[in-house]
Amino acid sequence: MTYALDIDRGQDLAVRWRGGAEGAVAVEMITSGGRDTLVCQFPAAGGSGTVPRQVLGLLPAGTAQLVVVALRSATVTAGDYVVTLGAGTSALTRNGGGYQAAVTLR
Repeated sequence: MTYALDIDRGQDLAVRWRGGAEGAVAVEMITSGGRDTLVCQFPAAGGSGTVPRQVLGLLPAGTAQLVVVALRSATVTAGDYVVTLGAGTSALTRNGGGYQAAVTLR
């Protein structure tokens, strides 16, 4: 399901979630045409994060897509190599669908 949001680039954007005791939550905003991308990561266990207005203000006014992603990673040593493996999945709404929103940046 896609939601519609108006976001004031002059105000902090508070984001809250439930679950996710490990890993991180990434809030991703991609402007129309994919020219500009904002990604903020927060510890999943915290249950909330704030995208600062100073960062939002770097995006141009207009339309964008907002996606919230749950991230996990693990680092392993394989011989002489240290390898970090990562995976992400769309955060889920209460109905079990992936969360995304069509955003108007003002």
